[in-house]
Amino acid sequence: MTTAWAHLAQGHPVQAFQVHASGTLLGVLALAWAVWALISATTGKWFLLRPNQTVLFWLAVGLLSLVLVDWQVRLFRRAEGGLPAAPSQTTVRD
Repeated sequence: MTTAWAHLAQGHPVQAFQVHASGTLLGVLALAWAVWALISATTGKWFLLRPNQTVLFWLAVGLLSLVLVDWQVRLFRRAEGGLPAAPSQTTVRD
């Protein structure tokens, strides 16, 4: 997942998605949340919507489900032996 975040931070979303799809989604959500929080903090008002525990709970459940499905696919591919667990595990370069 950290490799996906590194690719995303370097501006390579396709490689990030290939390495870890749910990690890429988490990175995009974290970026969107950071922008939302910054705008809300600087204006002193909630930007677009007010935080809701129910929405946050279901968002967390959905993201956790995607992570678990992603790992199940990886393990299935590795058990079959025909497909690699991930397309590339190379390091991110400048």
